Amino acid sequence: MCRLLLAALIAMIAAGMASAETVRVFAAGSLRVALTDVVRTFQAKSTGLQVETEFAASGLLRARIEKGEAAHIFASADMGHPARLFDGGYAKTNVAIFARNQLVRSGARGSQGDAGEPARGDARSGRARRHLHP
Repeated sequence: MCRLLLAALIAMIAAGMASAETVRVFAAGSLRVALTDVVRTFQAKSTGLQVETEFAASGLLRARIEKGEAAHIFASADMGHPARLFDGGYAKTNVAIFARNQLVRSGARGSQGDAGEPARGDARSGRARRHLHP
């Protein structure tokens, strides 16, 4: 679902661009695998439009945009960075959530009493939850 939304977003931006232009995507490093797949699929189906990706820490990418670098899409792992860009007048549209995730921790079976079961963190509350699998 998220991949479809991102591909649709790239397509919408591309529709307003000349065919010789390149869509520039700045994205958090944690999105590298998913977005690389999206871009590869999009470019295979597009009519020659290129997509350039730049993966790094969201705060560093935000700072680069604030210093004048252009990005058509900014996919951040932290909602605060795109919100700051919008509030500062660096973005034309407000922040939109396109995906959610959970922090996951796992260890070797039997380590520190967790019997090898992963503990998943709820990113919204900051608390770890244990999910036991049968």
